[in-house]
Amino acid sequence: MRRRLAFLPAACVAAILTASIVHAAPRPMVEQDLFKLTWVADPQISPDGARVAFTRVTVDSSADEYRTAIWVCETSGGAPRPLTSGTRDAQPRWSPDGRTLAFVRAAEGKPAQIYLLPMTGGEATPLTRLKGGAASPHWSPDGRRIAFSSSTNPAVDDDTTKAKPKKEPGRVITEPVFRLNNAGYFDREHTTHVWVIDAAGGKPRQLTAGRFNELAPEWSRDGRSVYFTSDRRKEPWFEKADDNLYAVAPDVAKPVDGVGARTIVDYDGAIGDWIEAADGRIAFVGGLNPHQDHSYDQNDLMITDGAGRPVRSLTADYDFDIAGGVGSDQHAPRGGGQRPFAFSADGRSILV
Repeated sequence: MRRRLAFLPAACVAAILTASIVHAAPRPMVEQDLFKLTWVADPQISPDGARVAFTRVTVDSSADEYRTAIWVCETSGGAPRPLTSGTRDAQPRWSPDGRTLAFVRAAEGKPAQIYLLPMTGGEATPLTRLKGGAASPHWSPDGRRIAFSSSTNPAVDDDTTKAKPKKEPGRVITEPVFRLNNAGYFDREHTTHVWVIDAAGGKPRQLTAGRFNELAPEWSRDGRSVYFTSDRRKEPWFEKADDNLYAVAPDVAKPVDGVGARTIVDYDGAIGDWIEAADGRIAFVGGLNPHQDHSYDQNDLMITDGAGRPVRSLTADYDFDIAGGVGSDQHAPRGGGQRPFAFSADGRSILV
């Protein structure tokens, strides 16, 4: 079942939001109280609707880090329980038959990889072992393959990279924005791209390549394409957002570079999370670029009748931000996942 509603999980996991707060006489909140908070993120309902897997986020004050693990609870009620034992586990995704849960695990000092957990019992096993890591897993409708994103670049000789001297030579900077706090210089050789791998294992295949990041891969409902978003501005830091939704065949002979992907939604603005209806309509949360800069611009719910069709806003006169959030610790600081919204069963409404 594709992108189930996330309203049922709220009922069965809300209890853990307050489990760590002891009932006592009211008092002012202090900084140390933040260490007691527990967050629920990225709820995913199983195909049969009986269970919800989610990311549980806590604080390890001694290590000054957030900890994430995959938990599960029954939609009929009951206490949540842990599914994974890692401290950096996130992005749970059910297989179409509900027998396997894919998730992303990052080990200490190593890039995150995709793991598979059999729901009938047993330990989680790694599906990917890419040097650039792997994230954002999404099952094909038939459950045979998983699309994901990775910054691995097979064309780069990693052994040569490791052999570089500690004191690097001077570099020529030609772009206004060339580094980021806590990240250093942008690595132009390792942009994020779309990959696919058989769920049974094997060698992953790269579907896209080039200088632009290609993100959020998801299968089309018919399984014939993998959709992804990409902002292909030459200088994205100083130009208005220009996200588009693209599609690539999962069996391409070689990675598609640049204009080789098929444009599904051509949009003058930022594209957030999106969903596809059974009839081919595509709805997404987006911010349309204004003709004049404003001090505040809100997200709207946009829709198009299908690939290549015009985009229109469903909430142009709605005076609230669609699926907006507050930049604070009231929202999960890790493992947040996608915004939960979906078409109704009859396709006549969108629930946000």
